[in-house]
Amino acid sequence: MTTQLDKSASQPVVWKGRHVWLRRLRGDDAKRYRAFHEALDPARFDRHAQTGPPDPDAFVGTLGSDDRDILVAAVVNDERGASVLGVARATRRGDANTSEIAIVLRPDVEGQGLGRLLMGWLINHCRDCGLRQLVGQASLDNRRMIELAHAFRFVDAPAGGPGVVALRLQLQRPIEEE
Repeated sequence: MTTQLDKSASQPVVWKGRHVWLRRLRGDDAKRYRAFHEALDPARFDRHAQTGPPDPDAFVGTLGSDDRDILVAAVVNDERGASVLGVARATRRGDANTSEIAIVLRPDVEGQGLGRLLMGWLINHCRDCGLRQLVGQASLDNRRMIELAHAFRFVDAPAGGPGVVALRLQLQRPIEEE
């Protein structure tokens, strides 16, 4: 029998010698999320991605009210308190079985494996929620994201325009336990 992942569950991981929690964003994360959002460079957001980090004002009003949006954060507790290092987001499309995904990291932690941890958590969570397909887009010059997606077995799909690669992952149902 397969058990569905608790939507409030946290997964502790050790990343770069630090304890990091991978978990859904909660209402009490609003201040931490605002600080994370302010640390991002808007010029670096992938202009082709339809799904990115939500505006902090929109985040506070909609968090937890809708299962259409799954927001997963990598949260670390250190001497300065808790802070958000990165966010992965899956937004359901009109087709209830498909979500568009995006991952955004603070610039100081990019390229260090945190995106891989968030991607794995998000894929497992989406599969456990019954989604059948994940899709995303990246600029051709966003090699890290494309390589990460390919490492998780995303395949290239027809792109929406020049300079863009579309990515798709068919999720398989977990094998039923006896």
